[in-house]
Amino acid sequence: MIGNTRTAVIDRLRDLPGVVSLYELAPIVYAGHDQHDVVACLFRLQDEGVIELLPGNRLRRLRFPA
Repeated sequence: MIGNTRTAVIDRLRDLPGVVSLYELAPIVYAGHDQHDVVACLFRLQDEGVIELLPGNRLRRLRFPA
């Protein structure tokens, strides 16, 4: 399921501006993805340099993954 969650997160990030509130990712959880999988995906994307997690429950998209 984590692979499907990653796809859902990346698809959502494509629809959002560069800096957003993490609450903008809520539709992913509402669609049935586990919130813990979403958080794990965000940490993985940060490690890959795709996003930067910011203070105040925000993130910055740095690039799109390959």
